[in-house]
Amino acid sequence: EDFGAAGDYTLADDITGEVVLSEGTYKIDLAGYEWKGTLKIQGADVTITDSDSNKYGLMTSDDNDVIIIESGKLTTTEITIAGNAGGCDGIFAKGGEIVINNCTISALSSAIQNKGGTMTVNGGTYTAPNGMKVNNNSFITVNGAIVEGDLNIGGDNTTYTTVDTAFVAGEGFKMETIPGGYSFVEGSSDDAGNDDAGNDDA
Repeated sequence: EDFGAAGDYTLADDITGEVVLSEGTYKIDLAGYEWKGTLKIQGADVTITDSDSNKYGLMTSDDNDVIIIESGKLTTTEITIAGNAGGCDGIFAKGGEIVINNCTISALSSAIQNKGGTMTVNGGTYTAPNGMKVNNNSFITVNGAIVEGDLNIGGDNTTYTTVDTAFVAGEGFKMETIPGGYSFVEGSSDDAGNDDAGNDDA
């Protein structure tokens, strides 16, 4: 799929294929349709929304991470992402600025992984063996979310090595353990019961 020059785009049908956006500002409205393929952001400023009242819009991939950002900026708001490829993520950040607003993201590896970017999560549900993962001395700021899965700290994360420093509850929020995962809810972190995150070498 070719989005062409920077600008505003609204899907009028399901689309397939890999897209690479390297410069300019893009505003993409899924409008209830499915985008099957991988989006790679290499310097562009990309905003993705779903204006459909039922939020039927979907981004998915069967053979790679759904969204890969190396540089630039990504903002996703109230969209659904489903990663169906083994060992792959919903959103995989190698760099850039990432803001995830109230999204529903699932994957077979990590729903979201920060490996070098600046990532902020504002609400939403993240379902995967690793609901959220950090690596390469990165962290994720979480202002409310449900994590169905582990909070995973990769082996290359030598600076942020505890759950509290790798997955930072934003101001006015605290992290609590729930069956099968974690919940970031409003409240003071002083009285939050936090367990150790999982660690691996991936």
